[in-house]
Amino acid sequence: MVTTERHPLALFFDGECCFCNRWVGRLMKVDTERRTRFGAKQGATFQSVVAAHPEVANVRSIVLVRRDADGGEEVLTRSAAVRATINGLPAYRFPSAILRLVPRPIADCGYGIFSRYRKVIFGSQNICDIVKPEDRELFLD
Repeated sequence: MVTTERHPLALFFDGECCFCNRWVGRLMKVDTERRTRFGAKQGATFQSVVAAHPEVANVRSIVLVRRDADGGEEVLTRSAAVRATINGLPAYRFPSAILRLVPRPIADCGYGIFSRYRKVIFGSQNICDIVKPEDRELFLD
């Protein structure tokens, strides 16, 4: 299990993607309840998710593990992962409303196009950002 009652969301992202790193930083600032934990898809924790859910091994997307009310976990990708991640965050109220209006196949197509070109547009990095000590609990290995 990578989620807990305190942290019901675990978001795995491309740790080498500059856009992804900036988005995670933004999410950390606006998630005042600190409900989300983060991990790079290149990390050991994500490999344990892949072992349990092999269908996400080569997916070109963020991967969100969401805790169910009964303590089980659901794995979401692409636009469904974005929707679930930003749902309930006041800073993302408008984008969340827009995503609810867009049919999932269309949103997934847009996500796929963005995902294909994000590193070309925003760049990539080989080093990890420094995590503040007070935020360390939010990061998974």
